[in-house]
Amino acid sequence: MVIDELEPDLTGKSNKLTQILNNGYKQDGIIMRSERIPTGGFKPVPFNVFGPKVIASRSIPDDDALRSRCFLIRTTEKKLSEVRKHNIPLEFTTSARKTALQLRNKLLGLRFGYYEQMPS
Repeated sequence: MVIDELEPDLTGKSNKLTQILNNGYKQDGIIMRSERIPTGGFKPVPFNVFGPKVIASRSIPDDDALRSRCFLIRTTEKKLSEVRKHNIPLEFTTSARKTALQLRNKLLGLRFGYYEQMPS
């Protein structure tokens, strides 16, 4: 799961996203959600939320529990001259898009190859 632009005010204890993130660090981590049933009303349904998550944000989340489950990596703004010095492309070229697609396809193939071995 990749979350881009997470805002600090979205990290309160009652926020659905925070619940997923706070419970997703352990293999048996589940959250309960109420699902509407055809006959009317709702029934609680458990969802397994275990797995890695990447969060990009301009500020550190306010929630202590969430922060304790994260590796915080601060990035700094770089000058254009430094980016060019290291030959970092400023936009995707057709060749870079093709390479990225090939890599995604290989990773997806690997994931499907191991699907049957995953614990339920």
